[in-house]
Amino acid sequence: MKDLKIIQKHIGLDTMYQIEIGMVTLYLNKTIATKELARIMKVPTPLATALKKELVKAGYLKRESFYMLTPMGIDYVESDLGYRGINKEFYMQLIKDETARLKYIQSQLDALNLYYETRPDADVTLDQAHATLQTVIARVSRYILDPLIFKKQIVFLGDDDLVSILLAQVLKSLGLKQTQITVYDIDQRVLNHIQKADRSIRCIQADFRQSLNTNKIADLIFMDPPYTVAGVASFLEFAQNLISETGTVYLSFSDKQRAHQHELQKHITATGWYYSEIIENFNKYQGGGIIGNQSNLYILERATASSFETSMYTYDSKRKGQTQVLGYHSLYELRDSNASLLKNIAYVKEAMYRIVDTFKLTAVTDEFHQFDPYGVSGAIILSESHFTIHTWPEHGYAGLDLFVCHEDIHEYEILQQLKVLFESRQATVRKLERSY
Repeated sequence: MKDLKIIQKHIGLDTMYQIEIGMVTLYLNKTIATKELARIMKVPTPLATALKKELVKAGYLKRESFYMLTPMGIDYVESDLGYRGINKEFYMQLIKDETARLKYIQSQLDALNLYYETRPDADVTLDQAHATLQTVIARVSRYILDPLIFKKQIVFLGDDDLVSILLAQVLKSLGLKQTQITVYDIDQRVLNHIQKADRSIRCIQADFRQSLNTNKIADLIFMDPPYTVAGVASFLEFAQNLISETGTVYLSFSDKQRAHQHELQKHITATGWYYSEIIENFNKYQGGGIIGNQSNLYILERATASSFETSMYTYDSKRKGQTQVLGYHSLYELRDSNASLLKNIAYVKEAMYRIVDTFKLTAVTDEFHQFDPYGVSGAIILSESHFTIHTWPEHGYAGLDLFVCHEDIHEYEILQQLKVLFESRQATVRKLERSY
């Protein structure tokens, strides 16, 4: 594993995820053209070429008449990426043949049909509307196309559609010994029904409007939230406590008016996500008339800190050389906070210093100001850079900036502490690189 991380940095790949995709692709295919490997990895062809060469040097790959994994490479894919026990020939057939894949998933659903026929009635007060069984099949079909599905921690935020049951069944049928699926839902009836169908699925009752205390890290999160943008906001905020840095979110949401779509996009961007794909009218529902009995499927990825060239053409950009990162700037926004705390200058200062102390930052000096009639602005100058706050108690809002010179700041842990300190119902964070 250490060698692979060195390779990742050496050839300039963004994440280990891309190397893992490459390794699985080489494992599943006896031969594969470098251009095709690059397409699957979503990288330029020269990077796929460089990866092959580095894997040969590290002992994971060998070249005879074609490139193939060595026993060490095969062991890595089977042990670390979850393929031990998987029928890879059958899995490859399902990946390549959509008709065969859908037919196979349907056969697995047939064995579970009783659980879908007897599931709890939809609770309209929770905006529940059951997806059709064909939608359940289509979702599972989409999910198992992920070549790293067998190693991933999978989480459902709400699952009255019972997709978790079918996904667990399909993964087991392909040879996965222990599925790692967790379902969070406010409706205990749904959780009881899922547990009745499959005891291996971990079920936890949760209200997505409340903060979550957990160290569980998810690689895939599936959510079908209420019909409002506020519902999406609550679900995504909940997901931020769970998702890994390279995690993916599958969000089902109805295609509303342009104004609603604009608000949805603004919130997704502001909370550090971006659309990698949108599939219109992917989901069909029974009893979801308010959304036209259908919704889109949005695939969301985490936006990582990055810098962008201001040159118009790539040639000009290359002439300038590589940028130098100077620091990392985290932008926190707290909403629906306790107004009495936001207008109390002594409390605001104490809360700021509690963050400084907890995360072992070094304060040099500070300045705080109480506005009339209310509102507080303050700044703590740090050895690492600065920590600032501006509050609008009348709106329950506070904006904080933390600028530090090192990368290993735990911005999401800070976010959770800020929520607790200011009793905020909603909170978001964005992280930027500052460079020249």
